Amino acid sequence: MNAELVVSIINIIVNDLLPNLSTSGTIQRILAVLVQAVPIIVQEVKDMVGPVQNIIAALRSNGAITPEQLDQLDSIEAQLDVNFDAAAQAAQTQDSAGS
Repeated sequence: MNAELVVSIINIIVNDLLPNLSTSGTIQRILAVLVQAVPIIVQEVKDMVGPVQNIIAALRSNGAITPEQLDQLDSIEAQLDVNFDAAAQAAQTQDSAGS
């Protein structure tokens, strides 16, 4: 999956799927895409982290989500957080070294 494809997929989820989300089956399909896309996002398409966090928030608030799917969201969110924290730490270290 390349960066352009990831951006397109995230945009489709945000614009087309989330507004019409009503079944746990649809939620599961979105989760399957996120599981595949998040590693690429944290490596190549960092500006998509915000939209993915918005997708996670929308899925969490949906009444059709199952407890298992909430666990999957926790895992995806943790993966985003770890990578964000690592990037922030690297930037801080680089800034400190440059001073």
